[in-house]
This record gives sequence, C-alpha cells and structure tokens, in this order.
Amino acid sequence: MARKTGRRSKGAGAPVYLAAVLEYLCAEVLELTGNAARDNKKSRIVPRHVQLAIRNDEELSKLLGSVTIANGGVLPNIHSVLLPKKSAKKETEALASSVWLLQEKIKRCFLTPPSNYES
Repeated sequence: MARKTGRRSKGAGAPVYLAAVLEYLCAEVLELTGNAARDNKKSRIVPRHVQLAIRNDEELSKLLGSVTIANGGVLPNIHSVLLPKKSAKKETEALASSVWLLQEKIKRCFLTPPSNYES
C-alpha cells in the first residue's frame, strides 16, 4: 500500500518561466559585461569585466552580493579622506593674503604716528 503524502504535480508553466528568468539574467549580465570590456578597449570578456559589470549595477550587485568571482579583482575605490583637497591651494592663498592684510594693519597702527601728535 503506497502513501501519497506531500506529492503534488507541478504546472507545465514553471519550467518555462524559470528558463525565461535565467535567459533574461544571462542576457543582462552579458550585455553589461560586454560594455565593460568595450570600456577597457578589449575584444574578449574576462572575469574582471564580469566583476566590474556586476558590482557597478545596483540590482545585480544586490542579487550576487555574496558571490566571489575568481580572478575578478575589486572595484577601484579611493576613500574621499585620502584624496587631496581640491581647494587647498586657494585656501592657502586666502590665508596668506589675510595674514598680509593683518600685518599691514598692525604696521599702520604701531609705526605711523597719530594725527594729533605734534613734533
């Protein structure tokens, strides 16, 4: 006597739907990977291009966030704190000019005699 516990037949549409989803994901990844290869002026797709394509796309990065791609490398990234300030030269020039103005005011106050001074 055979038991029929937990056996349900699956619809015929599920495999077709799954195939369509996989085809879409493959097409999306290949398109972005080809763009990354073209940006790097290469005619062949290498794992580095796949890594760049996936990590630069927000949705694919979320989907494949825990995936490690062999020989993919990492995204180029420099923390903003480590970059030189763009206006550092302008700030230095502004500070130097304000120091010069302050020195001129001090010279006028202490080196020139008052106007009511009689000699």
